[in-house]
Amino acid sequence: MKAAVLNNFKSDLEIKEIDIPKITDDEVLVKISYAAVNPLDNLIKDGALNLITPYKLPQILGNEMVGFITSIGKNVKDFKVGDRVFARLSIDKIGAFAEFISINHTHIAKVPTYLSDAEAACIPLAALTFLQAIKLINAKSGNSIFISGASGSFGMIALALAKQMGFKIYANGNENFKQTALELGVCEYFTKNDDYTKIKVDFVIDSIGGDETFKQFKILNKGGKLVSLKAMPDMKFAKSFNLSKLKQILFYFAGLKLNNAAKKVGCEYHFMFVRESSKNLQELSKILEEIKFHPLVGEIFSIDDINKALKSLKNNNKKGKVLIKF
Repeated sequence: MKAAVLNNFKSDLEIKEIDIPKITDDEVLVKISYAAVNPLDNLIKDGALNLITPYKLPQILGNEMVGFITSIGKNVKDFKVGDRVFARLSIDKIGAFAEFISINHTHIAKVPTYLSDAEAACIPLAALTFLQAIKLINAKSGNSIFISGASGSFGMIALALAKQMGFKIYANGNENFKQTALELGVCEYFTKNDDYTKIKVDFVIDSIGGDETFKQFKILNKGGKLVSLKAMPDMKFAKSFNLSKLKQILFYFAGLKLNNAAKKVGCEYHFMFVRESSKNLQELSKILEEIKFHPLVGEIFSIDDINKALKSLKNNNKKGKVLIKF
């Protein structure tokens, strides 16, 4: 089978012919239809995540996919050959940029029937990110929530899910996304030149990082929580990821300024890294079937053009999710 392999960090991927993987008793073999290309893939490629999860090279990249099961292990009872499934792959067993992949059955879910294969490939990572963020901060229906950077591929699905879950939504992002955001249920949408610091909310999901994270602490009600997808990890995150004591100490100091800023306004800071979860994906699939949300599909490349796809994503030139079609 064809696979896109990283041989050296910060280098282009190499297209190689390798053997189709064998499956264990708890795994399924999936023939991939589409794989999504995410900023996460560029971070891994550049070695930026080595402190959190060091990858041994050579490594097939790719974190998100949709495809059809071609064989199952003897312990797998909840899926059958021919099922269409999607997944955010386990961080310690990625490899969506390949024609086939072996996956533990506890990491996959059946695709909502209304979605095309291309649309389904756009869903798992962004949807799981939102759901796990909501669970981390224990947000409930009726709470107010601010989603920063909502005009990206994460933001669109986050807004749709937030509306269905009953949140009072505020958001910011690009001007050209404003009408779409309002149609998705946002109470108030802020563009680049708007001042959002006058609002007050119970929770913030920060997908921007940098100085914007500190700015967003100002809009939290006392006792509120901010979860960031882009700012610095802290000790709480390191412990939740079962990182070594040394890394826990390193991340304590890395996140100290953010935790102090949160305490200053009587709030909490959390950093989150999305994890694989069949249970969460099944929960999301039910919601998606109800609301019939359609993600925006962007550029589609072949596996032979994987390096072009990664560069296109980094340049952020187009709308919609970048995909690899097999």
